[in-house]
Amino acid sequence: MSFEALEESVDSGSPTELYVFEYGAKKYLYTTNEVAITYLSEVYEPLSMHRSRISQNTERGKNDITVVVPRLSEVAGLFIVAPPTEKMSLSILRIHRSDLTDAVTIWKGRVVNSKYTSDQTAELLCESFYTSLGRMGLRRGFGRQCDHALYDSQCRLTKSNYAFTSAPTLVTNLQITVTGADAYADGYFLGGTIEWLNDDSNVQERRMVAAHVGELVTVTHHILALENAQEVVLYPGCPHDMATCKSRFGNLDNYGGFPFMPEMNPFGGSALF
Repeated sequence: MSFEALEESVDSGSPTELYVFEYGAKKYLYTTNEVAITYLSEVYEPLSMHRSRISQNTERGKNDITVVVPRLSEVAGLFIVAPPTEKMSLSILRIHRSDLTDAVTIWKGRVVNSKYTSDQTAELLCESFYTSLGRMGLRRGFGRQCDHALYDSQCRLTKSNYAFTSAPTLVTNLQITVTGADAYADGYFLGGTIEWLNDDSNVQERRMVAAHVGELVTVTHHILALENAQEVVLYPGCPHDMATCKSRFGNLDNYGGFPFMPEMNPFGGSALF
């Protein structure tokens, strides 16, 4: 029987769901079925999981869902300390056990964060693609600090021109000892990023630099899939002020702040800052 016939049938249907989590080149395939299911030559492993109700309405914010998975599952492990570097997409398919050749996608979106509710489970907070498409974009602010994102189309700096490539000699907790980083003044990479390739998922992992002293670089959260002597790339950060824009980047022509704002509010007389 076709998928439509099974859906409309009074007693022939035997529905179950397939979950496809994609992070870079790696897929995490699960099913709510009691045993593994093979669909299109891919094996979906059984996992004790459930989700919130999928809404069918025009209010985009209500199309988001929550997927509850075991805390120790591989997909939940990626969110233990912080969300993964790259986006993780999620597709939910509905299939019938009596016909494993035909499935229909009933929801598609991305996993934006997780919440650990108990010792046994984790809630994956999932946003529908329609929500992100309908969201209003950020607007520029009016202030002395530059509001451009470093290396974006408004900043106009070429990111690769400021790359420093090396290899760590020691990786411990949140600290990475990077050979040659002491050639730059302490704090040069503060607020910037350090990147390396995750061979497992083929994703370029990225961490923000919280401190830089000599060859020691401290990052903001856990270091994933980085070995000693593996190549890393460091990029300097920017505090978004005129002095750094001029001295470090020579990019005042594209400075996005308003340094000549009045000290007093011209409409009410109160101090602006």
